[in-house]
Amino acid sequence: MAVLYGGRSLPVRIHTPASGAVAGVHLQIHGGGFYLGSAAGDDVRNRNLADALGLAVVSLDYRLAPEHPWPAASDDCETAALWLAEHAEQLFGATKLSIGGFSAGATLAMTTLLRLRDRGIGAYGCAVLQFGPAAATALACRSPLRLPGPTPAPWTSTPPQGPAPGSWCGFRSNRQLAQTQPPTRACPTLSHTCDAAADTAKPALHSQHLLQSR
Repeated sequence: MAVLYGGRSLPVRIHTPASGAVAGVHLQIHGGGFYLGSAAGDDVRNRNLADALGLAVVSLDYRLAPEHPWPAASDDCETAALWLAEHAEQLFGATKLSIGGFSAGATLAMTTLLRLRDRGIGAYGCAVLQFGPAAATALACRSPLRLPGPTPAPWTSTPPQGPAPGSWCGFRSNRQLAQTQPPTRACPTLSHTCDAAADTAKPALHSQHLLQSR
């Protein structure tokens, strides 16, 4: 389906839990080096994620390089995030929002959160950044960014224990997406990301700009 927001039309794919009960909504941003990939490519994973966690999973097809130079992809992700923040309760009956992605998708999720922060919007209480420069820095950073608004309560009460295989930003697995990490890790609350991640991601964004220029 296509959503309209701010004068833009954006294609999205939506997966809801088979149980029908929606505990929250996750905005998933696909990877692919900013020039490959699609929302449909994550359908199987997003379907499983929706059923396992009781989430509505919204994935978007942002514009890709080199046909669409930066910041087209970031603009699209921000548009999707704003649309979801405004309409999630009406569409899904849920107000708890998270955002995440793999590789380039993690970088786009991080840049989206920073854009929302600059707008004073704190609708997203959880970031799941899985590998890529943004994710690596968010894990290492000891100064998490506090997004506007009150810190939301965890969606579940028991934090995962031990290391976090397969995920670089504080979640052991997709099934534990909604659980917080102990304070010794980089994800002490559900409201976090890191300005330093933007600096780490700059070389990747610069490389994308060079690719678009060729």
